[in-house]
Amino acid sequence: MPEKEIINILLLGETGVGKSTAVNAIANYLTYQELDQASKGKLLYLIPAKFSLFDSNLAEKSIRIGESPNESTEPGESSTKNIQSYLLNYNGTKIRLIDTPGIGDTRGMIYDQENTEKLLSFIGELDHLNGICILLKPNNSRFSVLFNYCLKHILLRLDRRAQANIVFLFTNTRSSFYTPGDTYLPLKTMLDDMKRKDFVIPFNNSNTFCVDNESFRYLAAKSDGFNFDENDVEEFKRSWDKSADVSKRMFDYIINLAPAPMKGVISINESRRLIGRLGKSIIQLLTLQQKAILTLTNHEASLWATQDTFQDLLAKAYVPVTHYARSEKSWNTKTDSGYRHSWTITNYTEVTVVSYVTNVPDISVKTAIASKQEALEVIRRIINQMNSLKNDYENESKIILEAAVRFTMFLEENALLNYQDVFENYLGQLMREERTADANQKLVENLEDVIVKYRQTKSKIKNVTPENIDESKGKLLQLKYSGNHFKELLDKEIEFQDNTIDVRMGG
Repeated sequence: MPEKEIINILLLGETGVGKSTAVNAIANYLTYQELDQASKGKLLYLIPAKFSLFDSNLAEKSIRIGESPNESTEPGESSTKNIQSYLLNYNGTKIRLIDTPGIGDTRGMIYDQENTEKLLSFIGELDHLNGICILLKPNNSRFSVLFNYCLKHILLRLDRRAQANIVFLFTNTRSSFYTPGDTYLPLKTMLDDMKRKDFVIPFNNSNTFCVDNESFRYLAAKSDGFNFDENDVEEFKRSWDKSADVSKRMFDYIINLAPAPMKGVISINESRRLIGRLGKSIIQLLTLQQKAILTLTNHEASLWATQDTFQDLLAKAYVPVTHYARSEKSWNTKTDSGYRHSWTITNYTEVTVVSYVTNVPDISVKTAIASKQEALEVIRRIINQMNSLKNDYENESKIILEAAVRFTMFLEENALLNYQDVFENYLGQLMREERTADANQKLVENLEDVIVKYRQTKSKIKNVTPENIDESKGKLLQLKYSGNHFKELLDKEIEFQDNTIDVRMGG
């Protein structure tokens, strides 16, 4: 079916917030008119569930519906393991709910990072997103550090235009009288902290929805033979009526929003990936190329100072060519994952660019040099070769510098959250390190000149497009001296698999 005809809604939330229950409840809200009709019909569920109930005698009964390799029903474990989407019908409109692994994966932070990359790869293949639905529980007086980090980590990768498509869905709100309760203040504080001049995530009555999906658990338990008293049933009916109405109102709101194009997400995600993978290497290469240019300049001065005996010439008749190589350093740390005091072993690998110089001799030194004039010709030829090489280094530096500026400006202009200029920060750090280490003063001056050129280029480059990002990436990979290094650093893309399950009645 044409992608543009589908309303795509991304579901995000902390582990345990009730995303899976919400998906199951919504499927029933869109299929049945009221709870009595649903209780007499076939139980409709998209995601397996397991929970316990107690009867009036405090006897525990375990309720379990369905099984799936993508879902865990074990206590304390994150339910959804991989991204799964479900296609539903709502008043003739195709709704795709995109269920994601919970933020704060109980298996550790490394899985959160992996889940985020899978998520961004998945939605990057969509034509658009109509809604980004953030699920929360009421009466949560503070967010976990991990939730705050992961949520911002995802929002950082989205196009600025997506801010208007964010909605908040509060689950289990019967106890807070269908309001956000104590969660309101910390959420508002977090959103206020994220405000920028041209970026504000709305949080108001229009894009905030409060439901209680316990009526689905009632249906699941009833289908398993559990008996409820009349007062409980009446309470579940009120919950169903209220939550079904709010869920439909949320869909109406999202359907009327301008869809957020995902082409920008691909480029923003790619720009951040490029910066993450190549950021330090880009600045290290710029620094090393300045050193390579300085090596050529110093050797030129040395050649002009060659004595008439030609002995120095024979020793110095070469071109110093700089090569680049990768140096990797690996280590691991044990950290508190931020969820239920579990510990995570995180492996780190730092990739550093190092350089080495080989002296390529001039072929004429193998034959006798009969006169000073011949010696001067050799010197001029070597210096011409070095000037050509120096121009190559300078041209590569210019291409690398422009790519760094384009990546930075694209993110500053389009990213949902504010972006710090890591290139200028790291370049300044390296320059300070060289100055502290009493390096060659000329090298420090060259690095200062690179920072000036970076700022000047940044002031001239505006309105960077996704095509500009692709163009700069292509140029980096084709560089004669450093292109192979960039190729090695770029990981293989995660392949997109559309595993949408069409659950529409008769669809």
